[in-house]
Amino acid sequence: APAMEADDPPLLPLGCVADCPARIDANGYMIGSIESESYALSWVQPSVSDLDEDIQQYSQVVISTETRRLLIGLGEFVYITPSKTGRPAEIGKIETLFDAGADEDNAMMCTVRWLYRKEHVKGGAARSMHQREVLYSTHVNENLVESIEWKVNVLLHQDAATAGHLLDQPHTFFCHKTYTARAKKIGSMLPPPQTPLAEVADEQPAEAAPAAAPAESIFAVPYAPPIPTVAAPVVATPVVAPPAPMAASDPVPTSASAPVPCATAQTPAASVAAGDNSTRPSSTPC
Repeated sequence: APAMEADDPPLLPLGCVADCPARIDANGYMIGSIESESYALSWVQPSVSDLDEDIQQYSQVVISTETRRLLIGLGEFVYITPSKTGRPAEIGKIETLFDAGADEDNAMMCTVRWLYRKEHVKGGAARSMHQREVLYSTHVNENLVESIEWKVNVLLHQDAATAGHLLDQPHTFFCHKTYTARAKKIGSMLPPPQTPLAEVADEQPAEAAPAAAPAESIFAVPYAPPIPTVAAPVVATPVVAPPAPMAASDPVPTSASAPVPCATAQTPAASVAAGDNSTRPSSTPC
């Protein structure tokens, strides 16, 4: 951040969720005027982009007014100014922060993933939603940073029962379902990935690493577990004793004598594959 001059007023302490402006009530409804108050925006330096790129991206931005100062970072949930007073403040997740470049007058922009409230959903699904419930949607678009009102708490992977007394706190919501905006369908949210501890993982037998989860892994998709590999049964090879050497006095077999037995033939591979793990001699003489 730029250095302060000697005559600059002291910086106000950074606000938190509890410091939300009074024009938004505890349940996230805009009860005051939607007119913007005077503010100042500043990127937290340095940029996370290469300096020669036209559009510079940042990880944090500071929003300052005459009475409060707010630090917003990537991945945080925020209120966005609604269309009119009396409407619920929109709730979104900040996915990118960027300077739009000289062609757009260096507008300070953010990419927002919208969390749908019950007022945004039609039909019976809306009637069954809790007042503090939000749906993690596929709807993402760009907005001006100045449209951000304040921070908000969103408890992911929790329903009303598991959130419990936390919902008594103002500006706190829960989310355990997803919403596909185009198809207008509600789905189940995948649980967060489980990362084993390094020391525990080192003690386990080496296994193939699982496939990487898609970026949008919070949306449930049908999961097909890998088919376990079953080793083919081991077929024991019988040991056949070699015939005893013939003495000089032993008669030489003639065509009328019984044939000398062949070495035992093994079960064909097809029999092993079919589950037959016995060893059967061939019925065909040599």
